[in-house]
Amino acid sequence: MKKHKFTITALIAIITVFIFSVKSYEVSHSIKKSMEICYLSVIPSLFPFFIVCEFLMNFIGGIIKKPSFSAFLTGLIAGFPTGVNNVCVLYKNGEISKKTATNLLHATANASPAYLVAFIGANLLHSKGLGFALLLSQTVCAIACAVFFKCFSEKGISKKGTVVISEALTRAVNSSVINCLYVCGYIIFFGIFADLLLPLTAFIKSNRIRALIIGAFELSRGLEICNKTADGAVVTISLLVAFSGVSIIMQCISCALKAGLSPIPIIIGKLSYMFIMPGVCYLISKAVPLSFGTPPTAKGLVSMATVIIFCIISIFTVYNIFDKSRKRIYNR
Repeated sequence: MKKHKFTITALIAIITVFIFSVKSYEVSHSIKKSMEICYLSVIPSLFPFFIVCEFLMNFIGGIIKKPSFSAFLTGLIAGFPTGVNNVCVLYKNGEISKKTATNLLHATANASPAYLVAFIGANLLHSKGLGFALLLSQTVCAIACAVFFKCFSEKGISKKGTVVISEALTRAVNSSVINCLYVCGYIIFFGIFADLLLPLTAFIKSNRIRALIIGAFELSRGLEICNKTADGAVVTISLLVAFSGVSIIMQCISCALKAGLSPIPIIIGKLSYMFIMPGVCYLISKAVPLSFGTPPTAKGLVSMATVIIFCIISIFTVYNIFDKSRKRIYNR
């Protein structure tokens, strides 16, 4: 089996080098385009928010004594791959069990608020309102998966002590630089495959299907070609964000493999998000019309919050009903 793995890996590498050599101009153009996206959009949008989120994450780890809940919150705040990596670190440090770490992987492979609101919402879609809608929808998905897979059922002991502000700030800046490089690196690499694949999808008449195919490789490329004014565009965009693309999933999977954890929960979690997130985002868009380039009104934000609170209450209600009747169909 190992011999076949080596042969397949070598064959893929040879084919990739051949394609990059034949399509050297297209590859060079794709890299320049990706670097322009990173320079003009990714770094200005994400870097300052990364620092704030990382700084806040360090304090969460020091204040909250339940490691599983701390890992879940950092997954919502810091985003991929930091959320998954934090779960792996807690597991390797012995603060959570392998079962708890595995369960948390379903609900921590999330995009950060900065990525959704500042980069996707403001820069790619020109709509901060839609960015906030995506953020709230993702939060509902994360809570649903955390409840469904019982992420907080097991007790753990936090080994973190008092947080020193200067150390937390230094750690936040260092980590933010690395995270920005990670994001830019994966955008550049998988953007090449997305751009090479784009001409091959010219025969597909549906813009939505083309966006889903390209976005499956690299999220920002798929969002760029998506028709944002078409009917059901919110559902298509939320579906792309829920899956996040191979480039992002690979970041999370690499963290899990290094810690000796299975990557399957990450994939199951992303599939669960694809099932839940489009419907929730569609409900939000109906509660508050999200015009591209127009921020939501105060009334719209209240309506949006009402929808989210209703969804959260529904999730916990369903969970309690199943628990009281001892129907364990959601247990692994």
